Amino acid sequence: MLIPLCLPAARAASLYWDGSDTTVDADGGAGIWIKGTEPPTNWDTSATGGSDAPWTSGSQAVFGGAGAAVTISGTVSATYVGFAAPGYSLGGGTLAMTGAPVIDTADYDVTIGSVVVGNPTITKTGTGTLTFDGANMFGGLFTVAAGTVKAGKPDAFGFKQNGVIVSPGGTVDLNGQSLGSEPFTVAGLGVDGRGAIINNGGGNHLVLESVTLAAPASFGGTTRWGIGASGVFRSFPMANYPLTKVGPNDFHLVNVNVSNPANIDVKEGSFWVELQTRLGGSDANVLTIRSGAMLGLYNNYYSDTPWTAAFEANTTWYVRYTTSRWYGPVTLDGATIFGTEDAGVQMSNNGVISGSGSITKAGPGTWTLNALNTYSGGTTVNAGRLEVASSLGTGPLTVAPGATLVGAATNVGPAIIHGTIDPGLSGQASYFATGPMTLTGTYACQLGPDSCDILQVAGDLNLTGATLVLNKTYTSSSLSSYTIATYTGNRSGQFATVTGLPAAYTVKYDTAAKEIRLGRTSFPSWIAGFTSLGDSGPDGDPDGDGVPNLVEYVLSGNPGTKDLAILPIQMLDQSKLVFRYKRNDSAQFDTSQIVQWTTDMVNWNDIPVKTSSYSEVQVIDNGDAPDDIIVPIPRVAGGMFVRLKVTAL
Repeated sequence: MLIPLCLPAARAASLYWDGSDTTVDADGGAGIWIKGTEPPTNWDTSATGGSDAPWTSGSQAVFGGAGAAVTISGTVSATYVGFAAPGYSLGGGTLAMTGAPVIDTADYDVTIGSVVVGNPTITKTGTGTLTFDGANMFGGLFTVAAGTVKAGKPDAFGFKQNGVIVSPGGTVDLNGQSLGSEPFTVAGLGVDGRGAIINNGGGNHLVLESVTLAAPASFGGTTRWGIGASGVFRSFPMANYPLTKVGPNDFHLVNVNVSNPANIDVKEGSFWVELQTRLGGSDANVLTIRSGAMLGLYNNYYSDTPWTAAFEANTTWYVRYTTSRWYGPVTLDGATIFGTEDAGVQMSNNGVISGSGSITKAGPGTWTLNALNTYSGGTTVNAGRLEVASSLGTGPLTVAPGATLVGAATNVGPAIIHGTIDPGLSGQASYFATGPMTLTGTYACQLGPDSCDILQVAGDLNLTGATLVLNKTYTSSSLSSYTIATYTGNRSGQFATVTGLPAAYTVKYDTAAKEIRLGRTSFPSWIAGFTSLGDSGPDGDPDGDGVPNLVEYVLSGNPGTKDLAILPIQMLDQSKLVFRYKRNDSAQFDTSQIVQWTTDMVNWNDIPVKTSSYSEVQVIDNGDAPDDIIVPIPRVAGGMFVRLKVTAL
């Protein structure tokens, strides 16, 4: 049997940098690195006690002694470049890496500004930081086995198709450079746990386009960076490994398809999901936002993100630019701010929000909650608009001045409304149910033709200083009463200001029934509004103008002041006599009106006036203003007499 003989690979000789010194020791210092025999004093054969030697291509370069700037002249090749002292930098010329090349910084910070070329895989070792400050053109992989590599140029890692491998214990500092399509394969938490990929240079949210996890990993830095591209999709295979976001900076996923995900843990800074980024997976995948950190969405409307978003106390969910959605469930462990950047932002949650935490809506935009939420810490609307389609959960509710709460929802807890509450979501009359309510702000109540918004208060209702704004969405209504609020405890105060009250309606506070209603004005309530009348009966005429009170009511007159201008008018044309008058809206419901005409003052012909047009009678509905009633009567020979007969129903 033949057993193969395993021999160690041949190792190139090491040469030690001696700068321009001629002593027997390699003292380092500034100098020119050049291949060949000139000058022969740059290198020594040993760190101490060696002899001067010229550079031999493919040797191992060791830089010790006194660190300084070393200038490469032309092209030099090496299999190993190591630094045994601080303060070194390489600049100028071209450094060709051959064999199985290694750049070892030990625990020192080194800058290589020379152009690095070569096709083998280059490995960075040592715990120090290597800054690539040249437009490199090497064609192989670059592996960060230890320490940090800082990009000084967009081509720091050579040709874009090469790829960069970040091993556990290694870190790449993007340093504000956009590395584009350079593929990165990443593992580990990085140097001192600060991130396997970081950005400590200029802020740029589109830095990398291709990143794959090869093990649990972390991203970090002090300035923003991200994965993705504008206008095109990029992929981020997580390979079922978790990702941790560290550092105070912002991290962005822009138009990225995240595949085979595990969990994401945002310990510091912010994590942004932007544009058409899709987080694959299910609600079993958890995006955790730790205390002090933030989740950001930027126009993430097209995403159907099913993930669970878990917020610790003292966290923020922030949305910028137009429309975003989150479909998965949400858990709140403490106070969380739901913030929107400007008035044009529309954000919606479709998943259930649960947990012991609270929501504070901040910013001028709109945030919509669509699920049967169960969180128990309460809700505060400090600014903008919070829309609720089902439930706010439990706990106290506060709406600050200038803020608005909209929607058909239930709040299990007390409510203090200094801003606006509007139950009518999407233009539909609806309800808002809550515990005891103090309303010093505005109740925006929508009135439909056969329904209205309603506040359902379980407990006391305090209206002191409140404003009622009524929004009528109908042309005409047959309802004699709208119930706009109910309560089970005691009511204190009334609406200090009422706007938009339809004509012929008044606000009625029914303490016995514990209701607030809008009721149509009837003759008794209308006449009661005029004090000091000598005779307030239907047939009375206290102003002596010959118009009984009931007719004054129909014609929207004033029973205490003579005003013959309210009386019907008559006009003639060749074929008709047109009888016309203005009718109080309320009078159509509690009076009978008949236009009568005759030629002999004995036999009268009746033309009933109804609530709407029919046959020859025209009723023009003027909204909240009195209706126009127009009755054309065919002309007959001889004289004609016409009158309006009014009877209380």
